[in-house]
Amino acid sequence: FAVAFERRRPQARELVVIATLVALTVAGRAAFYWAPQVKPVSALGSREELNDLLQSGNAYLDATLLTAPTSKNVSLSRQAARTIDQRYARTYRLEDADTFAADRYILSAGHLPSLVDTLLKGLERYDNARLALADLGTEVYADYAKGKEIDRQQATLQTTEQVRVLEKAAGRLLLNGATARTGRYAGDIVNAPLYASGFAATDREVPFYAMVMHGLAGYAGAPMNLSSTRDTDLLKAVESGAGLYYRLAYTDVAALSGVTDMDLYAVHYADWKDECAANYQKLRETCAGLNAVAITDHRFVTDTCTVTTYENGAAIAVNYGTRDVQINGQTVAASSFARLKER
Repeated sequence: FAVAFERRRPQARELVVIATLVALTVAGRAAFYWAPQVKPVSALGSREELNDLLQSGNAYLDATLLTAPTSKNVSLSRQAARTIDQRYARTYRLEDADTFAADRYILSAGHLPSLVDTLLKGLERYDNARLALADLGTEVYADYAKGKEIDRQQATLQTTEQVRVLEKAAGRLLLNGATARTGRYAGDIVNAPLYASGFAATDREVPFYAMVMHGLAGYAGAPMNLSSTRDTDLLKAVESGAGLYYRLAYTDVAALSGVTDMDLYAVHYADWKDECAANYQKLRETCAGLNAVAITDHRFVTDTCTVTTYENGAAIAVNYGTRDVQINGQTVAASSFARLKER
C-alpha cells in the first residue's frame, strides 16, 4: 500500500484496502478498488477516517512487493528480475481457455529490503497500521540477471527475513498463504491449504497444515463466495479448525467495466452478508473457546465422518455423508457438524 501510495501515481488495480471481518480469527476481507489518477486518501476518505478504521484492529493495509503491474514508475533495468535468457521476468494469467498472457513484472529479491524500508516509512503516518502481505507468504522468484544472480534459495531467505522485519515493525501480519518459514510470523493466514493438492490419488485427506498451525495463527482457506462447493468448504473449515474467508467489496464491482480480474466476480457484500453471518454464527456456536487451542488428534470414524480433537478435550465431528452418523450415542446429521458431548 505505502509503496503504491507514497511513491507513484496508482492505477486501478494497484491498490487494495483489505477490511478483515473476524470469524473465529479470520472471517474475510473487503477489497476496495478506485479509479485511475485518483489519490487513495481522497477516494477512500480522509487520513483521519483511515486511521479510525485502523484503530478498530480489524483492518489491514495490503502490500504487494514482489511484482509490479506495469513498467510505469518502475526501473525495469534496475529493479526487474531477469530470466535465464535475460528477458524481464513476468507472471502470466489465463486469458481464455488455452491462452496465457503476460501480466505483472517480477521484481528482484535483491531490491526487497529497500522496498520494505519505503513501506515502513510510509506506515509511520498511520496509527496502529496492520499489514496484509499479498505475496511474501508463499511466492519466491529467482533472478538470473548477469552478475547479480539470486537463486530461489537465496530469494527464500531474503523474503523470510523481510517478513520478519515487517512483523517486528508492524505487529500482527495477515499473510496470503504461508510456508514453514513465513508462517511463524503470521497472525492470520488466508488461502491456507485445507484440501490436498490433487496431484496424487489419495483415499483420504488429513489436515496436517491445520494440525500444525491451529493455536499459533488464525487461518482460513480460499474465499467461500468464489467457490462452487461452499457447503463442502464450510464442513472442511470446521474439520480443520479454520475461519471463514469471504472476499467482499462494498461497491457493486459491476461498475468497474473492463476489469477482468476473476477475483472480482461475485464479491458484492450485499449478496453475501446473510450467508456470511449465518455461517459465522454456526461456527461460533460449535467452536467456541477453541481458537487458541492446539489440535491433538484427527481421525475417521466412518469413511465420510471425521472427528477433530483439541488439547482441552473438546471434539468436533464433521459428517460429509448423506446419512446421519451415531457417535457415542450422539447423532451427527448428514452434511453437517456437531460438537461432541464430553464423556
